[in-house]
Amino acid sequence: MRPLDARGELVVSICTKGQFAPSNDLKGMRALAEAAHQYGFPVTWIIKPFTVREAASELREWHDRYGDEVAWFSEGTPLNKAEAELEEMRSLVTWQKVVSTGQTKYGLAWATTYERLGIEGVWGRCYEQTDADHICDRGSPHGFYYLRPDNYKAPRLEPGGVISVPWLSNDPNLIFWCGFQSSFTFDPDDPIIMGFLGAGRTEYWRALVDEFRVQTNYNTFVPLIVQQEYSSPMLQQSLKPMDELFTYFKEKGIKVVPLAEAVSRYKKAVGPLTPPTYGVYKNLGTLDIVRNPLPGRHFTLEQVSKPLASTDQGAPFNGFYTTRRDKPAGKRFYFHPEGKKFYEHGKLFVYYDRNGLLLFDEGTAKPVRISSYLEIPVGKTGFDVLPEMSHFFDTAKFIPEVKIRQAASGRDLAIQIDIEPFHANPAAAKRLPYGVMVWGDFRAYRLPAGMTEGTAIVGDQGLFVPFVLQVNTPVQWAVTLRKEQDGQKTE
Repeated sequence: MRPLDARGELVVSICTKGQFAPSNDLKGMRALAEAAHQYGFPVTWIIKPFTVREAASELREWHDRYGDEVAWFSEGTPLNKAEAELEEMRSLVTWQKVVSTGQTKYGLAWATTYERLGIEGVWGRCYEQTDADHICDRGSPHGFYYLRPDNYKAPRLEPGGVISVPWLSNDPNLIFWCGFQSSFTFDPDDPIIMGFLGAGRTEYWRALVDEFRVQTNYNTFVPLIVQQEYSSPMLQQSLKPMDELFTYFKEKGIKVVPLAEAVSRYKKAVGPLTPPTYGVYKNLGTLDIVRNPLPGRHFTLEQVSKPLASTDQGAPFNGFYTTRRDKPAGKRFYFHPEGKKFYEHGKLFVYYDRNGLLLFDEGTAKPVRISSYLEIPVGKTGFDVLPEMSHFFDTAKFIPEVKIRQAASGRDLAIQIDIEPFHANPAAAKRLPYGVMVWGDFRAYRLPAGMTEGTAIVGDQGLFVPFVLQVNTPVQWAVTLRKEQDGQKTE
């Protein structure tokens, strides 16, 4: 088994949704369209039938000239009227197939309806969000995955189904440490109000694009969703930064496609099941614009010394919250047990598969955060955090410790991993997704055949081994890596 060297594809989609005000829509739609189309980039318009009727000639022209896609914004539609509304959309949009939809939270009935009606991708999931817009998707994967019909926040276990697409892409590293989703994202409104983005000051975005490019070393497909609502009050303020972002895409030769094509490319790249997905993200808090945000910002981030047990809004888990807003002062609070600022951490290794989401602080072998998909309680499709072990919710103490021993002999490197048993806790009763990250450069070695799915040498970052732990049961695991002979090519 060779090291991960996927040389995969980074694919961008520019998405926008309507706000149920067709008479005011066209001005914003035309401004956003012009921003993207001057680079030849298509836009995916996630809208209702009445907006299609209002802008039919423009939408048709934009599709013909630039490849724009019309998607059905099914949010707000009663389930018993869904099929009729989609039929109306398809009768109006005669120039393409309508196979993408948008909705932020939904249950089994909607998921099965989407499958029955031929929907291939559902846009709108908000990675790590726990408060804004009364959405709580904390615990979901950050990228694409085949969604579980009874809980869209987790990957499906069986082959096939509908792909879950995030509302927008964001920075897994800084968003985890600051505990606040609407900050380090590819929705320009978010970093603008935090002071991390402005006209002529897009260095944070460019650095984050570079981080997404790096992930193609570990995955065959890497999606990046840019989102700006064409009816946003901040649209004019965001056009210049977006222009600079689109210029960077063009300079780097990054492919920009409509949402349906991105979903199709993902399915072709990964097959019928959500695959193990890897990410290594630098901490971009070292950038000056993050340490010294622009003036005029709406929020600042401030650390507290204790877990947050109360807040004005948001979803708790185990009695705690990830963030709290101080409305008069415009502050967002976050917690870390060792008092480290969100910008003081190193790289973050992020991994997800059908069992769970795991995050690792650089140099630490055990996860700093586990979100389990193995024992999701019924009803967690609404305003609920998926079961999680982390310092934010005072559940990090339940993450099992691990010991690693390495012994080199000639071309061989023996590695032994000992994991202590986990005990029933608020996040896991019987089974727990777990993993061990052995940080280091193992590219000179190869793994033997027959390793557990997900086991990989992650570029020059480390050896990763996933496990599913059983309650009260320790684990001992050993492997011998064989170094390639000089001049011998890794298979």
